Amino acid sequence: MLPTQLLKKNRDKWHEFLASNELGEVSLHDYYCKETPEFHTSIYYEHLANEIFQDAVEVGALELPEPYKADDFCLVHIFGPNLDMGTLGVIFVNERDLEAEAFDEFYLSGKMYDAEKIIGWMANAVNHLFVLLYEQQNR
Repeated sequence: MLPTQLLKKNRDKWHEFLASNELGEVSLHDYYCKETPEFHTSIYYEHLANEIFQDAVEVGALELPEPYKADDFCLVHIFGPNLDMGTLGVIFVNERDLEAEAFDEFYLSGKMYDAEKIIGWMANAVNHLFVLLYEQQNR
């Protein structure tokens, strides 16, 4: 039987990370990007989203179940009949045919404290991905 919540969120850990490093008001771009691209491309947004995901797992704001690690997942642009061009989704690195919609890239334009919402959407998408994987394995 599939657990209802495979990945756990701990927003206090994200708050501690921000507070201990005085990052709340720092923009996501300034913290995660070394250079400012002339145009924000899908590669730029994917980089930003993946960095946030990695940090969220590293500081314990997202707790992946064993044996999964942050590197098992990747945030990528996804396209579909009801999705616009600016939608990011989560995929398994080794199972690219499964994807779960996470959030619109628009939300990556905020401050570090805004990432709490993004992390929540990432968690929901990863959990949806686990459900899809379970369904695929039990067909």
